[in-house]
Amino acid sequence: MTTDPISLGSGPARTVNVSGLARAAVLLAVIGGVWASAAIGALHGAGGGAVWFAGAVLLGVLCAPAARLARRPGNLADSGPTWQPGHRRRFALIVEGGVAVMIAAVAIASASGHDLIAAPLVTLVAGLHFFPLARLFAQRRYVLTGTALCLLAAASLAVVPRWYHDASAHGGRIFLTGVVNDGGSVLILWATPASILIPLARRAGGRIDQTAPR
Repeated sequence: MTTDPISLGSGPARTVNVSGLARAAVLLAVIGGVWASAAIGALHGAGGGAVWFAGAVLLGVLCAPAARLARRPGNLADSGPTWQPGHRRRFALIVEGGVAVMIAAVAIASASGHDLIAAPLVTLVAGLHFFPLARLFAQRRYVLTGTALCLLAAASLAVVPRWYHDASAHGGRIFLTGVVNDGGSVLILWATPASILIPLARRAGGRIDQTAPR
């Protein structure tokens, strides 16, 4: 759900890898874009092409500066912990475990006839997976991201069961799970790379150590 190591170096002079952090922002933006397509699809044509255009513009606004920073070599001084070789395995386990739980949650919800809660369950698992990543990457913003996604999922799961036996609520169900849940997830996921890129771009301007290890 995120990307490769963002920190390099050892000892007192620790650094943040600019391109690595920018790649994390790109991946989060793209994942948000996939979620946005699900939310827009749930509108069933409401808003027309304008909604797709707005989503594409927002995605481009995030990805363009992130892509530029991702190609820029060098590092910035930082007080956070450095990336250690053993962290790569932990990162893989966190991501693979999260994906496996998401797939299982969707399968169980569908098989039991509770497919309406599949989307909130995916959002919940996505939110939970940010907490170990926050510790691994020393990124406190991931705690906020995870908390926001979990609260959104909890709100959706609390409301959805009330509609299960109401045949007239089909449109409301689709709106909640497809637009509110997925749309809210998009806003949260896109806010995260924005929170990465804005301070990173300010710090990176003319102050990157081009000789630091990549």
